[in-house]
Amino acid sequence: MAIRNEDWASIHTAIDEAIATLKPHGWAKAVFVLRQLGPLIGTIGVFLTLLAITLGALYQSFSHVKEEAAFRQHTEDRLTEIEKGIKGINGTIAALHLAAVSSNPVDSRSVQEVKKVLASARASDTKLDQSIVEDAGKKFIAAAKSTPDAWNAALAFLEYRTFLNTALFPKLVNPIEIKPNTGPSYPFPLQLLKPKPGTENEHQIWSMRLTASGGFVSPQDSARIELLSKPQPQGSGMGQFVIEGKADELVLDGFYLKNVTISDADVDYGGGPIRLENVVFINCRFHFVNLKPTRDLGVSILTASAVNFGSDVG
Repeated sequence: MAIRNEDWASIHTAIDEAIATLKPHGWAKAVFVLRQLGPLIGTIGVFLTLLAITLGALYQSFSHVKEEAAFRQHTEDRLTEIEKGIKGINGTIAALHLAAVSSNPVDSRSVQEVKKVLASARASDTKLDQSIVEDAGKKFIAAAKSTPDAWNAALAFLEYRTFLNTALFPKLVNPIEIKPNTGPSYPFPLQLLKPKPGTENEHQIWSMRLTASGGFVSPQDSARIELLSKPQPQGSGMGQFVIEGKADELVLDGFYLKNVTISDADVDYGGGPIRLENVVFINCRFHFVNLKPTRDLGVSILTASAVNFGSDVG
């Protein structure tokens, strides 16, 4: 028998009711849903667990690195402090040894020992007590009047004293490099001894460097580099001059220097007329003849970082 159209509604209703009886309800439905989602939830759980473990391991690793870096830095700081302490102790011992040896400056063995101690201190960048250096150096200068060999030790003291001035190299403000022995209004004269024939720098025409710094100041306060035989009517107008020596040897005889820093230079002085005002020597090598004016200049170099000295100046 054929199904009538009006019977389809009843058939659909009967089918829906039959399907409904197969679907879980209430807790059964919840259990069913959980059972269906179980594999997915398990996978997500495993992933989150692994992620948590990984993040924990990374945190521990970074924390360990940070602690290790802090420990390393602390250790390095402590080692630096220990090294400074050891250097300070060595410097104190060397200074006391220097003072002891200088008690007999006329002894040739004292001369050699002093030169050895000063050279070692300079090579190790050890700053000996300035007052001990001054006192001991003056003893050798005094002894040099009658003991020529003591003059070699005296010069070693002078050179070491300029090593103690290393930190005084000026900060160049608006520097202007100047060619010596030129200039229409201020000639900037410098007298040099050229390198000896056969030496490494024999063919250098000019190696010494002259720099003006400090800007413009009043003529009466400005730096000066002048020949005493040719005095200038007024100063250079510059705040200071810095002379950096290399192969050339700078001759001081006959010069008037004011507000000048002489660095890393070989300096000659034969005891002639000279006038120095606020002149600082840094890491210099001195070639001084053993005469009264040179000994007096040596005392001035030992006494103060900024030298003020005059000899045979009217």
